[in-house]
Amino acid sequence: MKRLVCLCALLFAGHAMAQTTCSNATLSGKYLATTENATLAAGVNIFVIAKINANGNGTANANIAYTESGGLLNGNTTEALNYTISSDCTITANAVLAGIPVAVTGYISPDGTKIVVIADGVGVALNGTGVKVN
Repeated sequence: MKRLVCLCALLFAGHAMAQTTCSNATLSGKYLATTENATLAAGVNIFVIAKINANGNGTANANIAYTESGGLLNGNTTEALNYTISSDCTITANAVLAGIPVAVTGYISPDGTKIVVIADGVGVALNGTGVKVN
């Protein structure tokens, strides 16, 4: 009987340890991000890269560069971001991309190393990924 109780306790402890929750602090440090598909109004394809410095408190700054089919649209733009991360690791944020406010939705890995997002605003849509670099 003692072995059964010990086995059940170990299984429950392992399950509890495997459950992870996220918070704003999960997004903390420096990240590199890029879009996989992004369009501006009238179907203009753009490519976006960003260096993000997240403070772990729901705010971040992003240094963003945009290109249109290899030509520079706007380089070295710094934008402020406000984000919320739920306990299930979903991200909601407000950002500005190419001067257009966008709503961002996505997911961060529980260890904070990977991000996947989609964003939508008037005349802009994108999806992209980011990785922690520090």
